[in-house]
Amino acid sequence: MGGQYALAAFYLRGVMGPPDPQRAFAEFLKLADRGYAPTAYYVGMAYAEGEGVTRDDREALAWLERAAEGGHVEAAKRLAKAYRAGEMGLAVDARLAEQWEQKTQPPRF
Repeated sequence: MGGQYALAAFYLRGVMGPPDPQRAFAEFLKLADRGYAPTAYYVGMAYAEGEGVTRDDREALAWLERAAEGGHVEAAKRLAKAYRAGEMGLAVDARLAEQWEQKTQPPRF
């Protein structure tokens, strides 16, 4: 996975030529489909911002949820923000925002 992740990051940053967000997205998507939470977060944010792919709030939310459920804290934070502010086509929902915020806290022993 490390090599494929590096390749996607190179495309995104333009290490091997001009930045290529579409190609980076395609590489990140391959890893995300295999369950790698950091790339699921990238895919979700790419859909949310329309970077390398057509903007799609529904896809963004699905990938961010997948990343957050896989333990990606930034994805959980982004979902909490979306529910708190009513972003990405969501209705404001303080209860769901709180649930996602709880996933950003370290476990208590």
